[in-house]
Amino acid sequence: MQPESRIALRHALEASREIQAVTSGKTLSLYEADKHLRAIVERYFITIGEALARIARHDEDLFREISEARSIVGFRNVLVHGYDVIDTEQVWAAVTEDLGHLVGSIEGLLGERPSGPGPRDVPEAGKDRK
Repeated sequence: MQPESRIALRHALEASREIQAVTSGKTLSLYEADKHLRAIVERYFITIGEALARIARHDEDLFREISEARSIVGFRNVLVHGYDVIDTEQVWAAVTEDLGHLVGSIEGLLGERPSGPGPRDVPEAGKDRK
């Protein structure tokens, strides 16, 4: 793995874990009611998408190993360019349904093992959508 790719994966992993931490114990209703929380989550998703876009530019083989990488970069583009039409339910679904898979994928690529229960397990609490 190229050094730049490892750095980008670390940025994506850190941003993913931050999303998990700030959404711990939250529901969709709480997420929708808290504009600061929405801004934080969206910003971290932008970071994840940009990190993966950088990998795509200089390490195509690694990019192909990341599940749903193209969709994640596309999601980043929607958050950046379609800021006025962001679907909070779609963002929340990414938090509760997709983020854990991405974290696991990145940890595997970096050769890291999760250290017991932690933020990665929390989004299940958010399944109560409203």
